Amino acid sequence: MHAYENILFATVAAAVALLLASVWRRLDRRSPSRTEPFVPWGGFDVLVAIGSCLVLMLIAGFAFSPWYKHSPGKVGWAENVATAVAFAGTLVIIFALVRYRYGLWARDVGVVFSRWGRDLLLAASLLAAVHAVRVPMGLAFVKLHEMAGKKIEMQELLKAVQSGSTAEMAIIVFLAVALAPVYEEVIFRGFLQPALGRVMNPWGALLIVAAAFSCLHSPTSRFFMVPTLIFPLAVALGYAYRRTGRLAAPLMLHLMNNILAVAVSCAQRSQG
Repeated sequence: MHAYENILFATVAAAVALLLASVWRRLDRRSPSRTEPFVPWGGFDVLVAIGSCLVLMLIAGFAFSPWYKHSPGKVGWAENVATAVAFAGTLVIIFALVRYRYGLWARDVGVVFSRWGRDLLLAASLLAAVHAVRVPMGLAFVKLHEMAGKKIEMQELLKAVQSGSTAEMAIIVFLAVALAPVYEEVIFRGFLQPALGRVMNPWGALLIVAAAFSCLHSPTSRFFMVPTLIFPLAVALGYAYRRTGRLAAPLMLHLMNNILAVAVSCAQRSQG
């Protein structure tokens, strides 16, 4: 798109965000959402969650290593299956920890969709706001790359959607659209954000977790582009959890964002 088209898109996205947010506020005033208390995570729990993920990544990576693609920049089906296995295994360990250490169920840590319609409305308004912010940021990165005489590099996951086989694309879509959002929201918003919120200001915890979440996505991208563009989304995800006390809104927001990104990549793949 040309610059003026991007500006028009950002303006429309901002207007949509304000409209949806105003509707959501009216609904919330009539019947306020109860913010759940922070889950009593401790330092041990955080270490168990992180350690479990790392150990499972190593085990799954070793198990599927014979089928890995060893060419630089190439991620095949085996790497993605290993990641999916590690993510799913970590979720099982975390919910087992929740149950047997604290006697809590998944709904007690925010995995509840009792107000799914209102949460969907909040997620949609935040997604529009995120894109309204991302567009001018994206234009700035385009200028930076033009000045440096470089071509913008696509995020590895989206690059794999465009260049992989149909089977590889199906695995990637499942990982990006179904499994990764659930895993990341449980870890970052349902687990790390409340844990950090116990020892510092909750809004400060939100920003720190958002920064960590952003930095884990393509940190080696030129000009730190991918983490910077993801940061507004990460803040919106943290806000959705903080504002509602449930994981439904951030899960919906994360799912819609990933579905949109994958859909655009699939459309570009079909055109190519």
